[in-house]
Amino acid sequence: INADRIQYNTSSQQVEAVGNLKLRERYGEIRATKAAIDLEKRTGLFSEATLFRYENNLHLSGDLLEKTGKSTYHLENGKFTSCTTEEDEAPPWSIWSNDIKVDLSGYARLKHATFRIKDVPVLYSPYLLLPALVGNKSGFLFPEFSKSERSGTGIIVPFFISLTPSYDTTIYGGDYSKRGTVVGAEFRY
Repeated sequence: INADRIQYNTSSQQVEAVGNLKLRERYGEIRATKAAIDLEKRTGLFSEATLFRYENNLHLSGDLLEKTGKSTYHLENGKFTSCTTEEDEAPPWSIWSNDIKVDLSGYARLKHATFRIKDVPVLYSPYLLLPALVGNKSGFLFPEFSKSERSGTGIIVPFFISLTPSYDTTIYGGDYSKRGTVVGAEFRY
C-alpha cells in the first residue's frame, strides 16, 4: 500500500490511507483518493477509485468502490471497460451503471446500465448481467441483428464453447427472413 498519508492500527489490522493511494495485489491494483482497509478480512472502502485486474485487462472505476471479499466488489456510479487508454482519454467502449456488483469468479450485475462509445450513451438497460470471469466460460454471446435486400431481416445467436485455455469453438445458429435457417461453426486454436 502506498499513499501520501497512511495510518495503521496493528491490533485491529485496519489501515486508513489518504492521497494518491495505490494498493497492489497479486492479481491487480486499486488506485483511489482515500480508503479504509481491513487487512485481516481483505475488504475495504475506496473513494474515487479505479480497479485494474491483470488477467483480463478489466478496468473498473467509480465514485465509491467497496471490496466485499476476495474477488467480489461493489461500485456506485461506476463504469467498466477492457480497453486501455490514456488517463484523460475516453475508452472506445465502456458500460456505465449507478450500481455494479462484480464477482470475478462469475458475473457482474448492473442496474441502470448504459453502453457507451467514447462516452456517448448508445444503449440503456434497467438490468444487465455480464460475465466477469477471469478466463473463458461457455455460454451464449451477444446476438447479431441484420437487415439486407438479399437476406432480409436476420438474427444470429452464437454459442461459445471453451474446450481448453488454448482451444475453443463457436456455433452460430439463426434465421433470415428471405434465406431461412442458417448454421455455422468456428474452431480456434
